[in-house]
Amino acid sequence: MMPKTRLARAGRILFPLAALTALVSCSFVAQGAESRPKGTAFVFGVSEYKAHKLTFPDDDAVSLSALLNRRGWISKAVVNSNATKAAIKNAIEVAAANLDSSSSFLFYFSGHGEGGKDKEACIIPYDGIKGKADLATENWISASELKAWTAKLPTKNVIVILDTCYSGGFIETGASLDLAPQNYGKLDDGIAPSFPLESLGYFNELLARSLASKDQEGPLHLSAAGSDELSFEADTWSHGVFTYFLLEAAEDGDEDGDGKVSALEAFAYAKRRLADAWNKKRADWLYEGRYMDYLPRASGGFRDLVLYE
Repeated sequence: MMPKTRLARAGRILFPLAALTALVSCSFVAQGAESRPKGTAFVFGVSEYKAHKLTFPDDDAVSLSALLNRRGWISKAVVNSNATKAAIKNAIEVAAANLDSSSSFLFYFSGHGEGGKDKEACIIPYDGIKGKADLATENWISASELKAWTAKLPTKNVIVILDTCYSGGFIETGASLDLAPQNYGKLDDGIAPSFPLESLGYFNELLARSLASKDQEGPLHLSAAGSDELSFEADTWSHGVFTYFLLEAAEDGDEDGDGKVSALEAFAYAKRRLADAWNKKRADWLYEGRYMDYLPRASGGFRDLVLYE
């Protein structure tokens, strides 16, 4: 069966947080990411849109939230009809009202996304699609909206993970830890060498570049695809492809052997695995006129945060 894409039209669910306590400190990657008491995570996923349904985003959210609860976070999964624009905004507002400067916060969304060249990237909550030909764009969440909401959080220890099409558009120009074209692929805009996130020994080079960006104090972003790329889910793994390998990183992504997996370690692992297990077989496959190879992206300035204790 042809894998479905998190295309230009759809999203998952979280339940209200009761007690919001937690922190995971940040540090220079060269020194390793330090752990602290539990962080707070809101994990959203939408499969059951009213039209343009997906298969696995709700499973993505449930699986990631369960893993986070086992690995150093207080996490709530919100999926499908509960994962509306208002619910997402409210979750971030609740966090902003209850956290402090030493806290850590994680926001995750899996579902449909919109964007592309000359378009602002958006994630599409459950209420962003009212019918097959009725796209409620007023309920989409743009990159600028999400940035404004997370800017109100009292902490800089923020991780944003997006498994949607065009999710690289949520990373500000110049803030990416990667030089690859936004429509990656040997049959698209090319496969110019990306920064070698595969080795922690290169992190200083990556981070030195990102120091010049305006996004130094913004969230640490992990995005499934470039700003002009589709992302996919697959029956093979019963998850979004990027999310599956991000989950796998909890066991296999500890590059420096310190017993913890940082966000950038998990990203580096997921990026490698996606390139090997997905892109190598699909570089010349077409889905609705688009080549199916793609590349995850990361941003975040000069720090790293623990993702999995």
